[in-house]
Amino acid sequence: MKPKEQGLVKQILDYLAYLPDTVAYRQNAGGFVRPQDGARQAFYRFVGIDGISDIIGCLGGKYGGRYLAIEVKVGKNKLSEKQQEFLNKIKRCGGIAIVAYSLDDVIAGLSA
Repeated sequence: MKPKEQGLVKQILDYLAYLPDTVAYRQNAGGFVRPQDGARQAFYRFVGIDGISDIIGCLGGKYGGRYLAIEVKVGKNKLSEKQQEFLNKIKRCGGIAIVAYSLDDVIAGLSA
């Protein structure tokens, strides 16, 4: 059975919820089609920054309020160019930027 990104996102958010003075949330990006009345459909686009990570947060405690960006991937999925650019900007600004294929990647990224 192929792992789902949504399950890994939830696992990571559950872990982050236990860190002291930390705020983290799922940042939706992209859009979706929603059927309207009758045969019409409407496309809804989430407004945001190109390449923004799946999980955004602010780490308190020993991290001193650092910005957190986690791009979640499963299987053989790779970062897009825009996603890599976003993570690079976060690092340049002093934040913590992690690519997570597992919860262990997040734990390691926070320990570095």
